[in-house]
Amino acid sequence: MASTTVFVDDAVQGHLPMTCVRTGAPADGLHRIVTVIGGNSGWLWLLIFLGPFGWLFLVALLVVSGRSRELLVRLPYSNAALEQERKEFRAAVVAGFVMVASVVGMIVALLGHQPRSQTAETVVYLLISLSAIAALATFVLAARYSTHRPGIVLDASGRWVNLNGVHTNFARAVADRSARVAINRP
Repeated sequence: MASTTVFVDDAVQGHLPMTCVRTGAPADGLHRIVTVIGGNSGWLWLLIFLGPFGWLFLVALLVVSGRSRELLVRLPYSNAALEQERKEFRAAVVAGFVMVASVVGMIVALLGHQPRSQTAETVVYLLISLSAIAALATFVLAARYSTHRPGIVLDASGRWVNLNGVHTNFARAVADRSARVAINRP
């Protein structure tokens, strides 16, 4: 994987070489990607699980932190790359749904009829195992989905967009286009 830098207007308007950013093959069209610039990390919401102290800390961080804004870029994608990205996203969502459903089932089984039978205890242990496996699968699939997407970083001046994790053919096409534009300038 490679990195390249393009003018922010070119990224926003999609004036980029029609080479897929993920596969390096000829692109079939432009895909819109929205990225958040500034603000808090989504990981902060994990503080909810720390109870009331975590909630207070989360609220304090949200109040103190700066505002975020969205940057919408249009990057060239092939249909195959777009379909692969959608499959990765769906797999992560399904694993997350299985995790939530198994946790709800576990809670229902634990709060159910007392005293519980041996069968109910076995079901609880199976649901605990299923929720742990589903949580791990959700994490792995979400990380895989995130790392396969191009990273979009706006530089400090706000004029340039750094595209990280793009295919080397795309980075080479951007460099070739920049060189041709530089040669044609008076």
